[in-house]
Amino acid sequence: VFFRIIGLDLSYSLPFINNYFFKVPWNNRMNSMRVKCHIRRNSLFEDGMKMLKAVGPGMLRIDVYFDDEEGIGAGPTQEFFTLFSKELCRSKHGLWRSDFEENGDQMAFTSNGLFPKPNANPELFYILGLLFGKAILMDMILPLPINPCFFKLIRGDEAPEISEIDEMFATSLNVCPEGLIGLNFTYPGL
Repeated sequence: VFFRIIGLDLSYSLPFINNYFFKVPWNNRMNSMRVKCHIRRNSLFEDGMKMLKAVGPGMLRIDVYFDDEEGIGAGPTQEFFTLFSKELCRSKHGLWRSDFEENGDQMAFTSNGLFPKPNANPELFYILGLLFGKAILMDMILPLPINPCFFKLIRGDEAPEISEIDEMFATSLNVCPEGLIGLNFTYPGL
């Protein structure tokens, strides 16, 4: 019994603990299962990464509270989702393509919306997926201006036109089409 409690992931061991000790149907308890998560504002990105890795994969809901603040519940949790989303948009993390030269704290921005860089860190996409999952589970809003082409690719739809992702790059290809004859070309990230 002890191995099954500590050997499994938290989200998988909780139903076992519930059935073994409390004999209450898990479905009745699942919607109310919440985990309190402590986040420090001065290290929001690092704390958010640790928290999402720990409780992100399961069906647990989170209640965030910030260091030296009294609030807990939906308000601070929504604030965490907003702040963490904005932190993921910083160009220093190298997650998104940007129309501007990258410099540390600047936010990535494109006129068509955020689209992933082909050389982005896969771990950050895993964290982004966990964040999306928690936001859907908890009915939270993520203020990310994501390019609709990103969702088309995730769904497995037909590959979008380059102009839908990067107008400037598409224009540069159209300016000199005769120089591209016979050239195999794959747009990075597609």
